[in-house]
Amino acid sequence: MNDDGMDESNPVDRPDNRPISSSDEAPEEPSVHANGDASHSDLTQNDSMLEEAPDPTDEPNEQDEEGIPSPEESTERITRLPLSRIKHMIRTDPDIQLASQDAVFLVAKATEMFIGVLMKETYNVTKRSKKKTVQKQHMEESIKTSECLEFLDGALEGLL
Repeated sequence: MNDDGMDESNPVDRPDNRPISSSDEAPEEPSVHANGDASHSDLTQNDSMLEEAPDPTDEPNEQDEEGIPSPEESTERITRLPLSRIKHMIRTDPDIQLASQDAVFLVAKATEMFIGVLMKETYNVTKRSKKKTVQKQHMEESIKTSECLEFLDGALEGLL
């Protein structure tokens, strides 16, 4: 045996004097009988190879050809808040009779972004006070010190 794992005792006349490996051999053709029919074993082997190959049309295509998710799936994936609950909250307002799916999505996304800003400011206050647990007083201080959160001043009174 050589380094390639081939038996050197059976060299074949080739330009590089290396034995034929299984990767060098041509693929086997189905055996054809005198009447022109291929043997059953060869056909079933080829059929099984075809069955194993995945058919791209069998699976639902979640993305278009550019790799961008469809709008229905992208709205579900990029929001953390449940859209059905937000839609229910919107419907509780007597002035609103219908809310489109896009409007519900935008309300959810804006809410997530707002919560992110509020929590980032609150985290900074907590960190500056050298505490490890976020408390109501940290949120109140972040509302008072952050210009973009001033409209919430007094909103936490009476809570907790």
